[in-house]
Amino acid sequence: MLRSVRASATALLLIATLTAFATPTAASSGFTISPAAGDATDACLAGDPYNLAALREVISRTAPPSTPVVINQHLTVEFVRAGKMSDDDEIVGLGGAEPGTRDPDEQPANEARLDSAALRIFNTRTQFEFRVKMSDTMLKDIYACHERTGLTEAGGPGDFGAIEGMFLNYLPITIRAAGGSSTASLLGAPDFQPAGWSNGVDTRVLLTPTTKWPFRTITQSSSWPNGEQSRCTMTLIGPRHLITAAHCLVDFRTSNWKQRRLTPARDGVNVAPYGFSQMTPNPPPGSEAWYIVPDPWLDPSTPDTKQNKVQWDIGLVLMLDKLGNQTGWMGYGAFTASDVKERSHYNRGYPSCKEDYPEKPANCQVARLYGDTNLCEIGDYYYQAPNGWYRAHSVSCDLSRGHSGSPIYHYRFSPTHGKDTPRVSAVVSWQNCQTCSAGDNYPNLVRRITPAVLGWISWLRETYP
Repeated sequence: MLRSVRASATALLLIATLTAFATPTAASSGFTISPAAGDATDACLAGDPYNLAALREVISRTAPPSTPVVINQHLTVEFVRAGKMSDDDEIVGLGGAEPGTRDPDEQPANEARLDSAALRIFNTRTQFEFRVKMSDTMLKDIYACHERTGLTEAGGPGDFGAIEGMFLNYLPITIRAAGGSSTASLLGAPDFQPAGWSNGVDTRVLLTPTTKWPFRTITQSSSWPNGEQSRCTMTLIGPRHLITAAHCLVDFRTSNWKQRRLTPARDGVNVAPYGFSQMTPNPPPGSEAWYIVPDPWLDPSTPDTKQNKVQWDIGLVLMLDKLGNQTGWMGYGAFTASDVKERSHYNRGYPSCKEDYPEKPANCQVARLYGDTNLCEIGDYYYQAPNGWYRAHSVSCDLSRGHSGSPIYHYRFSPTHGKDTPRVSAVVSWQNCQTCSAGDNYPNLVRRITPAVLGWISWLRETYP
């Protein structure tokens, strides 16, 4: 029954995913909002009970502490090393599939233990790395407040009545098969299997205008200063807060952090409807921009295996500019396997169009947003944490390099808005193959938002609202 329901949804999506192939009405470049100060006037918990102000102060020091700073029983900050920023390309996972679990039994996020690892925080102004240990008690308390007050839901200026697939336009799409391409009408398109580009057929199409909700929350991470190619994709989940893959921020087990330009709703070279924000050394005095990844991602003792490169491959960004106040932002959540399997999932991202990337879309256009005309179905689950949650699962949607860090999201009812709104549940991490066989129905791996990640996101938004 579930398969037939999803097949119907896929048919609707084939007809109606794209709203229009038009040019955005606005284009700009440069900063559109002044760097945001790091005050906590809009924090959820009154009175800063966990002294997050002290955490901000330690990480912002021009001279790092020589010994660990114990702020309280919930927060400890330790200087690790000085890092560096460069325009290196992101690493790309590529390796064969492995056995997984189809229908795991997981406790709801508010009942499960967090099993939270320490975080590694990189301050782009000082280029210092810190290890921050936070108690599960604090993370759960902050998350509970954010959930209670609707801060985990989509926010900012958004069309909360709009859901993808509800605007009918009958437009031709290009369907690329290995070795060639063909064109089919959306109404007369063949009945594609729920599989990705790895099955020999790429069903991604160009999505425009990117100013439509929620496309405008999806953010291109591009080379800086060496070009316009997409290196990764990120998603706004707050006014200046983004979620992505860890490998989009820093190379595994190194201090090589990425120098990037972040552009929400990018729609081509020199088309930035809401401006951009720079993640580069030495931002303006008094401003803060952070990269955040799980500590095991950078710990040199973490084994260099596919399992570790996927299960720790998630990251957060605190950018300089509150661009989300123009675009709005998606919600986020840790949803059990039994919950998400009943929902229709989407992926949209900014592929790189490099000539030597065989899995790029047909007629790939630089700095343009693409999405699969099929729903992004969930396959097996991988890498179980001690609390019973699995940190990764496979997906069917078509992806390629540049989609790394892009969101897997679905719509669910928002008590705040009284309507269905988008919520991110995972980010793209790994390709098992590029243009594989028709039997590879779930070729790509994504890193889920688990209860621990749920706490990290809420903590970041509480620290810098």
